[in-house]
Amino acid sequence: MLSHVGSFTNIRGGYVYPTLIRSEEKRPIRVFLQDGKNDADNQFGNWWLSNLQMEAALKFKAYDYQFAGGEGGHNGKHGGAILADSLRWLWRAEAK
Repeated sequence: MLSHVGSFTNIRGGYVYPTLIRSEEKRPIRVFLQDGKNDADNQFGNWWLSNLQMEAALKFKAYDYQFAGGEGGHNGKHGGAILADSLRWLWRAEAK
């Protein structure tokens, strides 16, 4: 799963995902998250903090994940700059 500037806030129920990851059975997936410290902070929540919560849940459940944190805001600049590396990481061969 690839998430650049993920909306894990109170928009369309996105805030429940960290709790679901912690409480449900682990699934055979890889997750790449990207967000910036200057992402949106509004009545729906704080995007940076919600992405950190998602990262903490993935770590707790021992998922194969990567988190790329930057300084950017609510846009695709950082994610676009690292898209090729994100995809290479997601599609890498299984370790033997």
